[in-house]
Amino acid sequence: MKRTKSARHQHSISYYFRIVLLCFIPVFILYFIVSSIIISVLHKQTMSFIETSASYYTEEMNTSQAAINLFLIDYVSNKLSEHVDFENRNTVSYIQDVKSIQADVKQLRNYYGTQYNYFVYDRNADYFFPCNTTGTFYYKDQSEQIQDEILSVVNTPASAAVSDLWSNYQAGSTVFLMKYYQYNDYVMGCWVDAKDFIRPFASMNLGPKGFITLTDEQGNPATNQSLVKEQNISLTTLNDTTKQLSLFSKYLILGFTLKKDRVSIKIIVDQFGAYGSIFLVQIAIFVFVMILVGLLLLMTLYMRQQVLKPIRYFSENLAVYQEDGPVLDFKSNDIIELELANTQFKNLIRQIKKLKIDIYEKELEHMQIQMNYMQLQIRPHFFLNCLNSIYSMGQTECYDEMNQMIVSTSDYFRYIFQCKEDFVLLDHEFTHTRDYLEIQKIRYGSGFYYHLEQQSETKGIQIPPLIIQTFIENSIKHTVTLDEEVHISLSAKLFELPDKNRLEILITDTGKGFDPETLEILNKERSLSTTDGHRIGITNTIHRLDMLYENQYSISFSNLKDGGASVCLLLPANRVHTSIPLPS
Repeated sequence: MKRTKSARHQHSISYYFRIVLLCFIPVFILYFIVSSIIISVLHKQTMSFIETSASYYTEEMNTSQAAINLFLIDYVSNKLSEHVDFENRNTVSYIQDVKSIQADVKQLRNYYGTQYNYFVYDRNADYFFPCNTTGTFYYKDQSEQIQDEILSVVNTPASAAVSDLWSNYQAGSTVFLMKYYQYNDYVMGCWVDAKDFIRPFASMNLGPKGFITLTDEQGNPATNQSLVKEQNISLTTLNDTTKQLSLFSKYLILGFTLKKDRVSIKIIVDQFGAYGSIFLVQIAIFVFVMILVGLLLLMTLYMRQQVLKPIRYFSENLAVYQEDGPVLDFKSNDIIELELANTQFKNLIRQIKKLKIDIYEKELEHMQIQMNYMQLQIRPHFFLNCLNSIYSMGQTECYDEMNQMIVSTSDYFRYIFQCKEDFVLLDHEFTHTRDYLEIQKIRYGSGFYYHLEQQSETKGIQIPPLIIQTFIENSIKHTVTLDEEVHISLSAKLFELPDKNRLEILITDTGKGFDPETLEILNKERSLSTTDGHRIGITNTIHRLDMLYENQYSISFSNLKDGGASVCLLLPANRVHTSIPLPS
């Protein structure tokens, strides 16, 4: 028995496995390149974010200190020197002046920050007054040391306040920045703890060992001296704008100048701490991929030796099988499962052949029965209505109308009985539909009028029989009454599309239209409930279209804006080359 050769070139599984391994090499190289780029970009973005945030905080500090300086100058030269008498502290005017100072300072602290502390000193009265609402500093543990350091500075002749710059001082373990102004014997100043001063910078991600320090004019750290010494970082050789941006250095240092201070801010970023997790994740992903590749290699080798090779022998035997040929007795290797598969396969082939024949015959029989049944379901209802109308006309002695009704009914059913094909000409369907409408006009009189329009390009196109009549009959059944005249319209147009031409059949009426529930069911489920025989016409018509066209047609239901229903059919524009005569 001759084996059928495939036109496509085939390879073994080992060949594809080698291809996969070769593909992994550029993937790994690309992985490292992309990882390096991601880390570099992330590093630059993070540094840019830190620098931008620090610049924002620095500018905010400069603005706050400049405003505080103006406040101190104005207050000490105007209000204190002219209105406040600290020598007579038991008077009502003194208490009012103190409350006024505290209110002004409170408003200033609320606007520029509660970390700033204000004080007033009268040299003549040798009286020191913290301007907070409590009359004391908030730093209770070292408030006396801070006050002593402030008095020591303001009472030193060489330290006259002539500059706008804030200076750094230390009281015990507290480092603070201070600025004061003197007018005559009055001194007013402001100080801030260095830790509170740089607290806004703490929200930035500097890594586990990153920190912020203040340095004096010589570059010596004024805060966090122990961390600077522990990390062995030299700050004396760096100016205020120095940046060490190397990706491979342990620390990155950013310097920022404060316009109103004698100190600068140095930000020390722990680069490995900030990006170490990224490196670890990259290494973990690489190790995980390598383990998967190794497992895949071992599994492939095992499958090839223990499973694929015996299956290949078995499949070579199956390759000589022909569907219409006899059932072969295959010989396989020493695998019991494949021997059992041999026997089961022979039985399966026999059953499949028999089953295919049975299914094919039953499917043909079922489709023919269903097609005939669907067409016959459309006829009895209308036929009985016509007979009743003829009988009524005979009873009322309307013989002319009765004769016309008999002739129209005869032509109508002659067409139905002679239409045994799946498709008929659209021209014949239009003629048949006109006959149907004329019969209904005899029954309903002025209850409706109709308009039929067939585009000349649609001549010779075939459609399933009685498709149009179903929707016309539905319009008459649900819209035509003797109270109001209804307009029923039928049109057929040809649309030229890139893939294939389409025939559009549009049926409209001016009745009340579809109710919302029915419209939703028709457009979504496309099948109405046919309980007690109602609505069976539309449902059967849709089933016929499904069987004849499958998914090559479309049908849509809608309500017109001015009232009425609309049914739009879009069918393949299949033509015939020989004319089909209209049944006589």
